[in-house]
Amino acid sequence: MDNLEKKTRNTERWLTYTYYISPKTPSTERKPALLLVHGFPDSAHLWQDIIPHLAPLGNRIIALDLLGYAGSSKPADIHQYDLAKVQQDIVEILTHEGITKIIAIGHDWGSLAIQRLYFYNPELVVGLSLIAVGLMPPSPDKFDLKAINEMTETYYGFPKYAYIEFLSSEEAPGLISANIEKFWETMHGSPKDWLKTQFCTRGAMKNYLEGNDRIPLKPYAQLPKWKDEYLERYSAERFEAPCLYYRSLVQNIQWESDQSIPLERRRVEVPVCYIGSSEDIINPPEQMEQAMEHGMLTHLEAITLETGHWSVMECPDKVSKLLIDFISQNWA
Repeated sequence: MDNLEKKTRNTERWLTYTYYISPKTPSTERKPALLLVHGFPDSAHLWQDIIPHLAPLGNRIIALDLLGYAGSSKPADIHQYDLAKVQQDIVEILTHEGITKIIAIGHDWGSLAIQRLYFYNPELVVGLSLIAVGLMPPSPDKFDLKAINEMTETYYGFPKYAYIEFLSSEEAPGLISANIEKFWETMHGSPKDWLKTQFCTRGAMKNYLEGNDRIPLKPYAQLPKWKDEYLERYSAERFEAPCLYYRSLVQNIQWESDQSIPLERRRVEVPVCYIGSSEDIINPPEQMEQAMEHGMLTHLEAITLETGHWSVMECPDKVSKLLIDFISQNWA
């Protein structure tokens, strides 16, 4: 991040975004810019080990703090987190910077955000890299968390999205904010099947935060550059804003806005690189194969790494190489 300029921009919605961007030069104008968008509960800092690898490609790079995180605004109005509005904020920033073509790279909720960026602005996005969370196009059916968890419990033997029940609850922000180090452990614990234990078991996340048990972390999550940045950031802010993304999902605010996307735009017709994680039981790589089989994509490169959900932290060198190969092969 050291070679990027830190900037802020107020959007037409009177919201402030903080972002980090490389200089504009005659050579960068000939290539699509690389837009990096993090997810829950991270910040632009997520990309600190990826950016040095991408810089030699010669593309302009922009990494932003998503709405609700770090240096960006944290409105209390749940409707502000509608991804249709968030993607328009991002378009405004790109326009201000003179960027007309991008390859969008997103992790977790950042993957969902850049997908909406593509669906609403196909002329802007020439390529997508979806990390951990695969393609989730607009659905004709409303999001019914209770029904989905009942279905997955019947099919898989566990409620796959039990964690959303907690993260979308009224009590979650306060409980997490009072136990930020333990919440780090829920995300990055090293015990076998820890993600399933914490995220796919009803009440597990809340019980862990309220209890006295402690578990060891994965090696990358012990590093100060990740853990200390997270602890410092959330010691100064709370979890109300990040959790609003989950509430907006459960309350179908995202679904309602998705219905405005024309049917003919719901198919991805640009190159897509999907980087999945073998240990991510919530987002299995097989979902992208199904999307390809159903004709929702035209050009897919899918790779599965032997990592957990946060592959960008866990193996940045491998993720960077995959991104470099994808960019070089399609936009040399």
